[in-house]
Amino acid sequence: MSTIIKGRDFSQWKTTGIVFGQCKNENRDGIKSNYVIFTIEDMDGGKPKHYFEFEENVFPGACSVLKNYRMLKDDNTPLTDQKGGFVVNLEALKASADAERFSSKLIWNGGLMEWYPFSKGMCYGNDRDGKPIKYKDDSPVMADGVNIFVQVKMYIVNKDGEMIPSYLPGMGPHDVGPRIERQFWKNAVNAAPIVQMQQGNNPSGAGAAGAAGAGASGAGAAGNAGNVDPF
Repeated sequence: MSTIIKGRDFSQWKTTGIVFGQCKNENRDGIKSNYVIFTIEDMDGGKPKHYFEFEENVFPGACSVLKNYRMLKDDNTPLTDQKGGFVVNLEALKASADAERFSSKLIWNGGLMEWYPFSKGMCYGNDRDGKPIKYKDDSPVMADGVNIFVQVKMYIVNKDGEMIPSYLPGMGPHDVGPRIERQFWKNAVNAAPIVQMQQGNNPSGAGAAGAAGAGASGAGAAGNAGNVDPF
């Protein structure tokens, strides 16, 4: 007889920060996609991670709602991160009537980090705007895989004691991994010389979601790239 272990019973993550904005480059459809980046932390402890989503995969119009909760500086202008994303006043959002709309992105049940090897092999890293990312010595960041954030709905423990995961829709490794590779690791090292690429098409379904770097989706160090944050 099989046993079921629900994701929320073995792992919960919480959102500790939100940034939203618009990609600077157009995708192949000529659209500059809106994005939301969640800083998430395992409730059992550990370094914060970042999780990237396109707006419509949070819910359509999510960025328009988040505009109401932008954090302001002393001169009453919006506070932004190093790449121009708007910083959200998370406490104000949680206390608002809009909190319910973001409920699944404030508490993440069944969250896990899993290694995803890139389908293209070794790749160059790029940021949210498609620009190549480099180390302090100006050498390009390269990796052949990345730790990604996935969500397990439940584990089914079979009669042999094997734990078989069932992932939330769009949040399994074969969903998240390819989206992260398309968005943040566009150029294969053994392909043509690295150039600045346009932002990839906004995938359907759960969108380009995932984690990388210590401080986003640190959700994980990418291959030999160390704790480089592409977001």
